[in-house]
Amino acid sequence: MSGNIEQENADRLKGLQGGGQQQGAHPTPIFLRTGGFQPRNGLGIAALVLGIIGMIPFPITGFWCSLLAIIFGAIGRNRARSGIATNKVMATWGLWLGIVGMCIQALAGLAIAFS
Repeated sequence: MSGNIEQENADRLKGLQGGGQQQGAHPTPIFLRTGGFQPRNGLGIAALVLGIIGMIPFPITGFWCSLLAIIFGAIGRNRARSGIATNKVMATWGLWLGIVGMCIQALAGLAIAFS
């Protein structure tokens, strides 16, 4: 009986260390490999919220919200790519909404300047 438990523990340890993966397979997320830490999805969520707010053409706050959405979206995508976060789609949407929001802010600024 103890031999089976020792073998199961060895198999679990091998799985946690990434020993059973094939070439080209997706890596196990880091929060699962390091003892089950929670994924760090905060920057992806913040990027999406700030990207949505940045779409509204406010003179000052819209610019800063869009800029932060771009920054947080890029960092959130890198975290998702490295396995620290699990919300790559949300971070990507925040990044793109931030870029579109910056364009809207630029157009609104030009409209104010030349009117």
